[in-house]
Amino acid sequence: MWFKAYHEFDHGKSIDVSNYRAVTHPESCKGCGLCVKRCPMEAIELNASETANNKVGKIAVLKEDLCIGCGVCAFKCPTESIVLEKRSEVTEPPADTREFVERMINDLANPLPKRNV
Repeated sequence: MWFKAYHEFDHGKSIDVSNYRAVTHPESCKGCGLCVKRCPMEAIELNASETANNKVGKIAVLKEDLCIGCGVCAFKCPTESIVLEKRSEVTEPPADTREFVERMINDLANPLPKRNV
Protein backbone atom coordinates (compact mmCIF):
# COMPACT_ATOMS: atom_id res chain seq x y z
CA MET A 1 0.00 0.00 0.00
CA TRP A 2 2.71 2.52 0.94
CA PHE A 3 4.82 1.83 -2.11
CA LYS A 4 1.78 2.14 -4.38
CA ALA A 5 1.07 5.61 -3.00
CA TYR A 6 4.69 6.58 -3.66
CA HIS A 7 5.07 5.09 -7.14
CA GLU A 8 1.62 5.57 -8.66
CA PHE A 9 0.36 8.72 -6.97
CA ASP A 10 3.70 10.51 -6.38
CA HIS A 11 2.97 10.81 -2.67
CA GLY A 12 6.48 11.39 -1.31
CA LYS A 13 5.51 11.40 2.37
CA SER A 14 3.97 7.95 2.26
CA ILE A 15 7.40 6.55 3.14
CA ASP A 16 9.98 7.94 5.55
CA VAL A 17 13.59 6.86 5.47
CA SER A 18 14.94 4.62 8.21
CA ASN A 19 17.86 5.44 10.46
CA TYR A 20 20.06 3.33 8.18
CA ARG A 21 21.38 3.66 4.67
CA ALA A 22 22.59 1.13 2.15
CA VAL A 23 26.27 1.20 1.21
CA THR A 24 27.67 -0.69 -1.77
CA HIS A 25 31.06 -2.38 -2.05
CA PRO A 26 31.65 -2.64 -5.81
CA GLU A 27 34.88 -4.64 -5.48
CA SER A 28 32.95 -7.71 -4.29
CA CYS A 29 29.77 -7.28 -6.39
CA LYS A 30 29.20 -10.14 -8.81
CA GLY A 31 26.54 -8.27 -10.80
CA CYS A 32 23.77 -10.80 -10.19
CA GLY A 33 21.03 -8.14 -10.03
CA LEU A 34 19.13 -9.56 -7.04
CA CYS A 35 19.33 -6.20 -5.30
CA VAL A 36 17.87 -4.44 -8.34
CA LYS A 37 14.93 -6.86 -8.48
CA ARG A 38 14.23 -6.62 -4.75
CA CYS A 39 14.51 -2.86 -4.15
CA PRO A 40 10.99 -1.44 -3.69
CA MET A 41 12.22 2.11 -4.34
CA GLU A 42 14.09 1.41 -7.60
CA ALA A 43 17.16 2.90 -5.91
CA ILE A 44 19.68 0.41 -7.33
CA GLU A 45 20.76 -0.25 -10.89
CA LEU A 46 23.44 -2.35 -12.54
CA ASN A 47 25.93 -0.23 -14.45
CA ALA A 48 28.77 -1.30 -16.71
CA SER A 49 32.14 -0.84 -15.04
CA GLU A 50 35.67 -1.48 -16.23
CA THR A 51 36.70 -2.13 -12.63
CA ALA A 52 34.05 -4.84 -12.11
CA ASN A 53 35.57 -8.09 -10.82
CA ASN A 54 32.87 -10.35 -12.27
CA LYS A 55 31.78 -12.10 -15.46
CA VAL A 56 29.02 -9.67 -16.41
CA GLY A 57 31.14 -6.50 -16.18
CA LYS A 58 28.48 -4.67 -14.17
CA ILE A 59 28.19 -3.52 -10.56
CA ALA A 60 25.32 -2.39 -8.37
CA VAL A 61 25.10 1.39 -8.08
CA LEU A 62 22.93 3.01 -5.42
CA LYS A 63 20.86 6.14 -6.03
CA GLU A 64 21.17 7.49 -2.49
CA ASP A 65 18.40 10.06 -2.85
CA LEU A 66 15.88 7.25 -3.47
CA CYS A 67 17.10 4.78 -0.84
CA ILE A 68 14.95 4.53 2.31
CA GLY A 69 17.32 2.18 4.14
CA CYS A 70 14.91 -0.75 4.35
CA GLY A 71 17.67 -3.34 3.91
CA VAL A 72 15.85 -5.60 1.45
CA CYS A 73 18.80 -5.37 -0.94
CA ALA A 74 21.38 -6.17 1.74
CA PHE A 75 19.42 -9.12 3.11
CA LYS A 76 19.62 -11.13 -0.11
CA CYS A 77 23.03 -10.03 -1.44
CA PRO A 78 25.00 -13.30 -1.82
CA THR A 79 28.38 -11.55 -1.61
CA GLU A 80 27.44 -9.04 1.12
CA SER A 81 28.36 -6.25 -1.30
CA ILE A 82 25.51 -4.15 0.05
CA VAL A 83 25.33 -3.47 3.77
CA LEU A 84 23.37 -1.16 6.03
CA GLU A 85 25.10 1.55 8.03
CA LYS A 86 23.57 3.81 10.64
CA ARG A 87 22.93 7.34 9.37
CA SER A 88 24.76 10.20 11.04
CA GLU A 89 21.44 11.97 11.70
CA VAL A 90 19.05 9.69 13.60
CA THR A 91 15.31 10.37 13.87
CA GLU A 92 13.56 8.90 16.89
CA PRO A 93 10.08 7.45 16.32
CA PRO A 94 7.14 9.21 17.97
CA ALA A 95 6.76 8.40 21.66
CA ASP A 96 2.97 8.13 21.51
CA THR A 97 -0.09 8.72 19.34
CA ARG A 98 -0.22 12.41 20.19
CA GLU A 99 3.33 13.01 18.97
CA PHE A 100 2.60 10.97 15.82
CA VAL A 101 -0.43 13.15 15.01
CA GLU A 102 1.56 16.34 15.69
CA ARG A 103 4.26 15.21 13.28
CA MET A 104 1.66 14.26 10.67
CA ILE A 105 0.00 17.68 10.91
CA ASN A 106 3.40 19.34 10.59
CA ASP A 107 4.19 17.22 7.52
CA LEU A 108 0.89 18.18 5.91
CA ALA A 109 1.52 21.86 6.61
CA ASN A 110 5.10 21.70 5.29
CA PRO A 111 5.21 19.26 2.36
CA LEU A 112 8.55 18.10 1.02
CA PRO A 113 9.44 18.92 -2.57
CA LYS A 114 8.69 16.14 -5.03
CA ARG A 115 11.54 13.78 -5.87
CA ASN A 116 12.59 13.16 -9.44
CA VAL A 117 12.03 9.46 -10.03
